Amino acid sequence: MRPLIGITSYFVSGEELGDFHERPRGATGQDMAMSTMDYARGVEKGGGIPVNIPVINEEDYIDKMVEKCDGLLFSGGPDISPYLYGADPDSQCGKVIPARDEFELKLLEKAIEKEKPVLGICRGAQLINVSYNGTLKQHIDDHRDGLKHHALIKFPRWYKAHDVEIKKESHIFKAYKKEKMKTNSLHHQAIKEVGDGLTVTAKASDGIVEGVEDKDKDFLVGVQWHPEMMYFKHEEQVEIFKYFIENVK
Repeated sequence: MRPLIGITSYFVSGEELGDFHERPRGATGQDMAMSTMDYARGVEKGGGIPVNIPVINEEDYIDKMVEKCDGLLFSGGPDISPYLYGADPDSQCGKVIPARDEFELKLLEKAIEKEKPVLGICRGAQLINVSYNGTLKQHIDDHRDGLKHHALIKFPRWYKAHDVEIKKESHIFKAYKKEKMKTNSLHHQAIKEVGDGLTVTAKASDGIVEGVEDKDKDFLVGVQWHPEMMYFKHEEQVEIFKYFIENVK
């Protein structure tokens, strides 16, 4: 039987979408729960049944959602509020959605409590780090600390941007069977101080953290790149979804 995989979604407020004539869907004032099809297709291709998780910050809902899901995928999205990792906001920090931050941290805490397998992608990996008391670089570019530019939004979403070096014995290595591969790069924030209890399992050539896991858990893994945007063009990228689903089973 295919396992049920909950996927976190974007929370887009009615105010952000504008009035009836400006917004693509819905009536004026309606909040929207959105998710790109790439995540759902990646989970389905990996052998799971994808289900979107709307942002509803109610304890009973969160508890029941985690109970029903066999595994959880924490998806990409806007920046995480700097206050959650003890930092003042940088002028280059992007849009933050506090309601989503608060909800997803509770969801992740409950998933860990119930020992559910967790995969975090991009923002999802950063959220894992913050939940483990780690911090984030609020903005990275080629003018700071010798780091390369990682938000390559002018390229196709599947474009191989840079090498990622993968540590042996990690879940990421077991998924891809490689110590090095090229990935896309669509993020302007990154892990700074690694959270307590997390192990870095992959890095870009400039030292940016590209993978983390909690080795004391059966499966709690974060990757900084977007395999869901690559697998249909580069088939190897579906392996992380297959491996995740197998661990869920």
